Amino acid sequence: MTFPDLANQRSFLAELEAGRWDGGGLFEFIARYVDPETVYVDIGAWIGVSPFWAAQQAKMVIAVEPDPVCIDVLKAMQELNASPVTVVDAALSIGDELTLHAVGGLGSSLTSAVHGDSGGSFSARGVSLQQLVAMAQGAPLCINIDIEGYEYHLAEQLAAIPPDQTKAVLISLHPRFFLDSQKGGWMKRRLETAKATVRIARALPAFRLRNRQALARVLLSLIFERRPVHRDILFTPA
Repeated sequence: MTFPDLANQRSFLAELEAGRWDGGGLFEFIARYVDPETVYVDIGAWIGVSPFWAAQQAKMVIAVEPDPVCIDVLKAMQELNASPVTVVDAALSIGDELTLHAVGGLGSSLTSAVHGDSGGSFSARGVSLQQLVAMAQGAPLCINIDIEGYEYHLAEQLAAIPPDQTKAVLISLHPRFFLDSQKGGWMKRRLETAKATVRIARALPAFRLRNRQALARVLLSLIFERRPVHRDILFTPA
């Protein structure tokens, strides 16, 4: 992969080049489930690390990203890399438009629809999972969803992922971001976040959760730890 000159990401790219960053197992996920017949859908593409990595072995990559700074980077990546990557300037959403918060400023990896800071906010076009699946034109799918807490609002959409077409789905859980968006006392917010976490785990009835220990770790952290942990949960067809 060739990246444009990203002054604010030089330390990260140095870590990536040195092999000291693998996205918490994301590269392993891609290596296992993506092949020349597979369309890889990356929802929350950021600056293109996983989409363009996957493009080295995928039939096609659909990179979904709403942050305008990241979109510019992704388009520059398209020019620098002869890869089958389609960039979708939109946010996975239950509506036609979604307001997002530029946590840490535009271009960071933390842009979120459920929590914010002083980085400001912006509106993005919404896109559904059904629309993204249709773009694959029936090809086998491998889907990665990393959207900084908004995954908790998408349980109904997740049920639309076709098990007969999809090889694997990886969902990054961000319970702390969802927890911070809830109202009420400590116990009520923790309970609502735990219930929402379980809803995600049950949102794909035709799939099997392959790493239940990751789900358990999130739920236990909501009970016993001040800051709930982030974990990725993996689904494959049952």
